[in-house]
Parts: sequence; structure tokens; C-alpha cells
Amino acid sequence: MNFAQTCHPILSLPKRLILLFSGVVILISISGCATNNAPSPDVVANIFERDQAIQEAPFGGDVSSEIVNYTRVAPSVGIAGKLHGDGIVEAKELGFQLVIDLRNPSEDGVTEERTRASELSVPYVNIPLEKGPGAWSQVEAIEALLESSDNYPVLIHCASANRAGAVWALLRTRQGVSPITAIEEGRAAGMTSRESQVRSMLGLSPEGRVVK
Repeated sequence: MNFAQTCHPILSLPKRLILLFSGVVILISISGCATNNAPSPDVVANIFERDQAIQEAPFGGDVSSEIVNYTRVAPSVGIAGKLHGDGIVEAKELGFQLVIDLRNPSEDGVTEERTRASELSVPYVNIPLEKGPGAWSQVEAIEALLESSDNYPVLIHCASANRAGAVWALLRTRQGVSPITAIEEGRAAGMTSRESQVRSMLGLSPEGRVVK
């Protein structure tokens, strides 16, 4: 089952009401929504806490090359690039409870991945990442999904991990991490060319200084 939603309904709902059920595939295209990077008191704080009742994201050594540029950035969160071949099958076998795809629906393999996820009853969300300040809308939507431990572990991916790493950096600033530290975490997660966009959104100059 596919559901097409815009940013306004999903972002207006209480975050904890956004639930994903096994076998449901949701397509979310978010664009043009105004938001900002102000930290929220409801921001997930427990993604670095280890809970025996919750399965953790695998470490890189346990993930094959079918899941490109995989990095475990937190006990409950994995970042990656494209899921080649049966990468979505591997994601399910590794225990991921939610796959968040940051690619545009027109990109190669997105339709196939969404279809395969539906066949495998893997909860899948497509949240295309914008360039520029509009990306805060997507970050906020992802943050809402991360608030439910029912979705753990979560795999956030794009084509190369560049966009996924950028999202991770932006998410971390909303959790109170300094912009410079968030940039380093984003790099470690795979952010490359999107760094200039993230720096601009965080009020940093290209050299890393805070723009006043």
C-alpha cells in the first residue's frame, strides 16, 4: 500500500502519532515548508543509549557491499548509500525496522526499492532531500520518525551516503551538538559535496568560522 503525503499534514501531527506498521510503504515528498534548526525539547535523546530490549544497528563489518558506504553512527541508526541488488533484503535480515530513502523518486532504483520493500513488508519512507534551507523540513520529518523506538534500528540512505551524512549532521545540531562537531560527524557518515550546503544552513563560513 502506498500513501502520498505532503509536508503540511505530517508535520502538523503530534510526532508520536506518526507510526509505521509492518507491510506499509509510505511515500513522503516534502518541499517548500518553512522551518528552522532550533533544537526541540522533543528531539530524540536516546539514540545513543543502549537498550537490551531494542535491536541495535549492525556494525560495518557485518554489512556487505550491497549496502554502499555503510556506517553505524549510533546504536539505533545506520547511514548508507545505495542498496544494490538485494540490499533491501539484507537490510531486513540485519533487523532494520525502517528504511528512510533520501533520493528523489525519479532516481535510478528508487521505484524498484520501494516495490521490493513492500513485497518484503519492510517499512520504507521516501523523503527526498532538498538543497538549501528547505532541507530543514526533511530533517524535521526524519526527526519525528526517530522519536519512536518502534522504528529502531533505522537505516537512512541515499545514493552515496553524501545526503545521508548531511542529514545526520543537521540532526545532530538539533540535538544540541555544536555545528563544527556536527560537520565532523557528517563527514564520518559519508557527507562530501553537501558539506557546503550544511555549513551555510548552520551559519558557518566555508572555512568553518561562525558567520555573524
